[in-house]
Amino acid sequence: MIDLVIKYAEGEILTASFFGFFLF
Repeated sequence: MIDLVIKYAEGEILTASFFGFFLF
């Protein structure tokens, strides 16, 4: 369960970084 939360958090960070880099 904790591993799933970590993977989800990493996915959120990667997504935010990707869109942030793309938009700005």
